Amino acid sequence: MQKPHTDQLDYGIYIDPQKAIIISIDEFNLAQADRVRIELNFDNDEAQLIKNPSIEQRASNVLEMHDFFQKVIAHIEKPHRVILFGPSEEKYELHKELQKQTSFTTMSLALFVSESMEEVAAVQQYTDHYFSIHSSF
Repeated sequence: MQKPHTDQLDYGIYIDPQKAIIISIDEFNLAQADRVRIELNFDNDEAQLIKNPSIEQRASNVLEMHDFFQKVIAHIEKPHRVILFGPSEEKYELHKELQKQTSFTTMSLALFVSESMEEVAAVQQYTDHYFSIHSSF
């Protein structure tokens, strides 16, 4: 029996300290994975932040991360399933932000740790494992 088309998308979101890559797949059009890349560019000198960040720098970074997460969330429409993956802690923070979205209450959300990778590899990893990831929901 074929499932009715729900117009919902499955998403893979690769996230690391510099970028997020949003991959979306319509389960009825698996031939094409759409993707969006969003860069995170702190205004501050990264070396200075690591050694001794000031309170203002930390506050600025928190605001920039919040804006970054909101840009990512703005690209998620009608989510059915969302997989967050990447090497860093940002995926956990994005997970918390997604859980706050009342319009996303019916979506399935999962996380896993992966190695650091560039856009092509992230898209390839998500599409290669789409069926096995999708079956875990």
